[in-house]
Amino acid sequence: MNNPNQQTLTARSALHARQRPEHVAVACEGRKVTYAELHRRSNQTASALLGEGMRRGSRVAYLGRNADAVNEGERAAALSPPARDGYIGPYIQHQLARIYVVVGQPDKAIDQLEDLLRTPYFLSPGWLRIDPNFEPLRKNPRFQKLVQHP
Repeated sequence: MNNPNQQTLTARSALHARQRPEHVAVACEGRKVTYAELHRRSNQTASALLGEGMRRGSRVAYLGRNADAVNEGERAAALSPPARDGYIGPYIQHQLARIYVVVGQPDKAIDQLEDLLRTPYFLSPGWLRIDPNFEPLRKNPRFQKLVQHP
């Protein structure tokens, strides 16, 4: 595409990284990132996501506040455990497992799912096999074992 208005953000960023690598791409709270650094970090993140089983075209959200997300999810799970609240407790545990997946903590996600599968809740090994939220876990041997059970 020759028209810059029709290029994707990725293509425009890569072009800037080639043409003016030392120019500032992002500045926030006194921190600056050049186009070259932004491009390097983007490629590094993309490679990591592909390595975790994501595919081109997969939707990914990153808020940059992983620790906050985990802390809030764990806090919510502690306040409403499934044993105390059989309705909302399993739902919160399910959401915490999803948080762990998003922030790249597969073992903690699988720990949550193992507990959740022992709890009366809609989640089942069959559901986990088809749920796209758990796509990043598909190659994990623990996850594969978990979804094999009926």
